[in-house]
Amino acid sequence: MPRFDSHDQRARREAEADGAAQGGRVALGYGLRDAEISVSTEDFGPGGWVTASGTYTVTEVDLPFIRDILRGVLQGRGIEIHAQHLERIDPYRSYSP
Repeated sequence: MPRFDSHDQRARREAEADGAAQGGRVALGYGLRDAEISVSTEDFGPGGWVTASGTYTVTEVDLPFIRDILRGVLQGRGIEIHAQHLERIDPYRSYSP
């Protein structure tokens, strides 16, 4: 496993923060105001893996076409939805952004 210097660690943290921020903007574009987005790049670099995770609690407000039905079922609790995506970093990608 490759060892990373402080520059690589900073680049990793920046990539994770940028990915989470972009995910938040996309979620907001879909009206998901309280979505929680995280990005992990534990093996940052060519051939490594990136994991993006998102969590959102759906309430009757999010589904107006069945709002009355869900109001009685959910009783204000909501349904938590979680999604995760794992993707490999191109092995021929350079270390520079």
